[in-house]
Amino acid sequence: MAQDEYRASAGGLKLLRIDVNALGAYVGRLSSLYFHLGLWKDWTAVLDRLRTNIQHPAWYRKIAYYLAFYYLSPGGDRAKARQELAKAGPITKKEEDLELLQLYVDLEFDDLPFAARIEILGSRLN
Repeated sequence: MAQDEYRASAGGLKLLRIDVNALGAYVGRLSSLYFHLGLWKDWTAVLDRLRTNIQHPAWYRKIAYYLAFYYLSPGGDRAKARQELAKAGPITKKEEDLELLQLYVDLEFDDLPFAARIEILGSRLN
């Protein structure tokens, strides 16, 4: 019985990840609209409202990604981007969100020890 519950739970988590990624893609499109319509300065407030829509760590991580990305835009602040990315929690070689991992590599890779860099790169090449 416990094994059946585990499978159901794992399946539910997989579906949730798919939903969060799909919603994240919509957030990405919305960010593009805000940028092109000249509403970019309002984007952080929108993300703060979106953060409360789904009470789950995967969603919070997705919103942290978009906030960090916002701070990397022209005229942005790399230090604030790093702070927002830190709110996503630990990012390791087992990270499944490739967008988040890519942003992590961009912001933190140079400060990581050599072994940690190789570990992350090796996990993506396998």
